[in-house]
Amino acid sequence: AAISRSAQILGVAEWFDVARHGSPFSEAQTLETVRAELTAKAGVWFDAEVIEALLEVQRVIQPVGT
Repeated sequence: AAISRSAQILGVAEWFDVARHGSPFSEAQTLETVRAELTAKAGVWFDAEVIEALLEVQRVIQPVGT
């Protein structure tokens, strides 16, 4: 079964947030590193269109709850 577009978007957003801000299991990475990793994972781990869209709007995303 195909993964729905909304699930793909949530998956990429979650990965981005954890990679950028860290978790109990991994350290935070720089924005440049995260963008490079996303580009490398396009079409492999994540849908390339979803990654392209995130990278286009990422600069205007504002943190929530800070």
